[in-house]
Amino acid sequence: MPRNGSGTYTRSNSTYTGSTVWQQDFAAGNKIVDSRHDLHDQDLADAITASLSKDGQTTPTANLPMGAFKHTNVAVASARTDYARASQVQDSTLQWCGTSGGSANAQTLTPSPAITAYVAGQRFAFVAGFTTTNATTINISGLGTRNIIKSTGTTLAQSDIVASGLYEIIYGGSDFVLLNRNETVVSTVAAAGANQAAATAITGRINYISSGTVNQGVRLPTPIPIGSTFIFENASGVTLNIYPASGHNISTKAVDDAAPITANQMVILVGMTSTHWAGI
Repeated sequence: MPRNGSGTYTRSNSTYTGSTVWQQDFAAGNKIVDSRHDLHDQDLADAITASLSKDGQTTPTANLPMGAFKHTNVAVASARTDYARASQVQDSTLQWCGTSGGSANAQTLTPSPAITAYVAGQRFAFVAGFTTTNATTINISGLGTRNIIKSTGTTLAQSDIVASGLYEIIYGGSDFVLLNRNETVVSTVAAAGANQAAATAITGRINYISSGTVNQGVRLPTPIPIGSTFIFENASGVTLNIYPASGHNISTKAVDDAAPITANQMVILVGMTSTHWAGI
């Protein structure tokens, strides 16, 4: 007989049931009867077949309530149909993709286990293998390219993602949204430059730069990363020249003209449009 629905199994030989089946037969004066033994033994075999085998030969046929208990010492999930171990959740290993492959504007990710479809809400973290120069796509687990866009819905621009930087993206159903754009910190400008051609080129979106030598100069990036912020603090006692690219303006400064910062001054530049930096 099967379990009673609450997990209890009761022996039976079709005439008597319970833990004293054979005593009941004896008390009734019954001799050993092969058909009754076979019925009883088959009843036991059916109950064993309906149980879970510890070596995995049998599988559940319904949900298994755990009764407030837990599975312990479980292995690390290696397929999407496995349930995750707590350590994988804490360490975010299922979302971690290592360093991106591909190319600057067509990057690839290989999470483990691989995903089988793009689903809204998926999040992945990675170290950039390349610096973006323009609109950029991502291909995860070989499922095909999807655009990476900013939270504003616009495509990526130069240096929105910078090689060796750490980034996170989330899938919105059609595109992946970059949750953190490039942020770099530069303590000092690497080389002196009395003119634009000799000035140090800078990239990134948030930079803190303090000058250090005579004729120090920096060249702002082009195209202008709209919404980027550059903080310049001149604590060296010499003039720091900031050069916009050709066709770009800094507030009221003319194209290609240096915007000098004298000793102990601080200036904040914000990329407002494709041709204009706003100075604060």
